[in-house]
Amino acid sequence: MIIYRDLKPHNVLLFNLKTDADVIAKITDYGIAQYCCSMGVRSSEGTPGFRAPEVARGNATYNQQADVFSFGLLLYDLLTGGERICDGVKFPSEFDEVAVQGKLPDPVKHYGCSPWPGFQALMKDCLNVYPHDRPTSTQAFARLNSGEMLCLMRELPLPRPVHAECVAVRNGAHPDGLSSIYCKLFFNFNKRNLSNQEIDSSPILCLVAVQIPGEASDWMVGGTQSGSLVVFSGVDPSTWYRLKNVSDAVTSLYFHVNPPRLQRKNYLLVGTADGLLAIYEDSALKEFGQPVKSVVLGTVNTPVVCLGTSSYSLDRRCVWAGCGTRILSFSADYTVSRNIDTRNTVPLPTLSYLAAEANVWRMAVDKYVYLSKAGMATVEVWDKWSERMVECIDCPSGVADVPVDSSPSWARWARVKSLLVGQDSATLWVGTRGGHLLLLELGNKHHALRVIPPRCHSLRGIASAFIGGSHS
Repeated sequence: MIIYRDLKPHNVLLFNLKTDADVIAKITDYGIAQYCCSMGVRSSEGTPGFRAPEVARGNATYNQQADVFSFGLLLYDLLTGGERICDGVKFPSEFDEVAVQGKLPDPVKHYGCSPWPGFQALMKDCLNVYPHDRPTSTQAFARLNSGEMLCLMRELPLPRPVHAECVAVRNGAHPDGLSSIYCKLFFNFNKRNLSNQEIDSSPILCLVAVQIPGEASDWMVGGTQSGSLVVFSGVDPSTWYRLKNVSDAVTSLYFHVNPPRLQRKNYLLVGTADGLLAIYEDSALKEFGQPVKSVVLGTVNTPVVCLGTSSYSLDRRCVWAGCGTRILSFSADYTVSRNIDTRNTVPLPTLSYLAAEANVWRMAVDKYVYLSKAGMATVEVWDKWSERMVECIDCPSGVADVPVDSSPSWARWARVKSLLVGQDSATLWVGTRGGHLLLLELGNKHHALRVIPPRCHSLRGIASAFIGGSHS
């Protein structure tokens, strides 16, 4: 085993072979690297401020776990942009002491860094003062390559006993950006804190960002279990209006924005539990507005769900919805232009009769239609043009840590609760009843790229947001 003994930013070279190629990292300067036997080594080497406590103290035996501590300091410097190194230049006598005694300030609170839970947890474990409690280099490498590390940027605990029902993204002049509704409360993700405002006594089931003429930033519309439609400011949720109630619980909301060149108005589309599609003009969203059009699509047994447009470039303006066992698409005047009955399908090995007869529950549309039915653990892939199912994805098969059996508890865990096509139209996100988050490749095989372990009891909503110059 080789101990490097001088891991620090100065000894990591970054380069690429072409201007558009990936950046390559290489470690240089092996001048004090040493072979380490099972008994360890004793000499005190390395750069002050970048070495482990057992090395800095001198006259102590240490092994390769000393490099893991230095790696933790390297992660700290990456997260903080080298702020610790700048402080060390100002106070060189304290540079080594601060790191050795574990007095490094919290990178988020002290330096204002963006939170990165998985990264921070690995960094903290590597900086453990006890060598045997640090992860091995193999374990650190595995954690760096995990889906949770690569994807999870921030985690905000919600006050109990609030349960998340839906999530929506707000854009506008105020870049705090992400707004959410959980049951009856409004939460505004303003950097690192949550604020709340009760806007209705009935549970809010759906949420969407809307553009109101004359307003600089997006407003939000919440649809409730009682059929109320509440329009409120995304900047100040205490400012709100009501639209005319619909006939039953609101099961889906979508704000349809038409390109300016078409010179058409924008509309709020409202789906209800009794199969009704109500359409509101954007100009009426602050005037106790009434729908300009209502279309009966189903019955009390076939709610309208999953209103939205396709992310596929060739039919991006087409609005889609689920209603009972049917997939619907709409023309420009919101009349049904395509009606695909998902019961008319050739049985696949992973598709049961009950799945074929169940109502569409979650749906995402790209080149194909991806849908999951109520109570099912599969995602059906439908070809929009041939109106046939071409594949059925069995989600539990991609999760290695969950035993596949026929027990009721397993069946509850496996149910699909949310679907989202990625911004690049190359991936599909799947949230499950058990809290797993699956990232599937949209291709011929639809295999799982990443599986993020549960961090909550159920993933009921997924939304795409533009945060800090990148899609999240």
